[in-house]
Amino acid sequence: MLTVLVAMAANLLSAVAERLSKRPRDELHPFGYGREANVVLAIAFVLEGISFLRALRQTRWEAAERGLHPLRYIDQTSSPTLRGVFAEDAAALIGLLIALAGFWPTSSPAMRSETRSGRSWSASCSVSWHCSRSLATEPS
Repeated sequence: MLTVLVAMAANLLSAVAERLSKRPRDELHPFGYGREANVVLAIAFVLEGISFLRALRQTRWEAAERGLHPLRYIDQTSSPTLRGVFAEDAAALIGLLIALAGFWPTSSPAMRSETRSGRSWSASCSVSWHCSRSLATEPS
């Protein structure tokens, strides 16, 4: 239940960050809203991280009971829930890191998204982030 709530909150926060990043510049935000988007994504990362750490703790505990390495246990377990939560949270964390990397050009004066390299970086990170989110939420 906690994992579902965390995933929903992280998805909502990711959507908020994406909307923030698309807001036009104004007097208070001459470089855009990239920093705010990064803060929102960092909060989503913390929430997903908590869920991942819970799954990792359970995996380590159950793997130790059977004398297996945690990743080998994930591979061999008959528990689809544990395997699914572990994989979804790991993919979500990777996706959030990609999203943070993509929003960085919008918040960095050194590499603003108006430059060609900034737009290319943001676009490639956006595609990677959407791919990781679809993998993270793909039903098993």
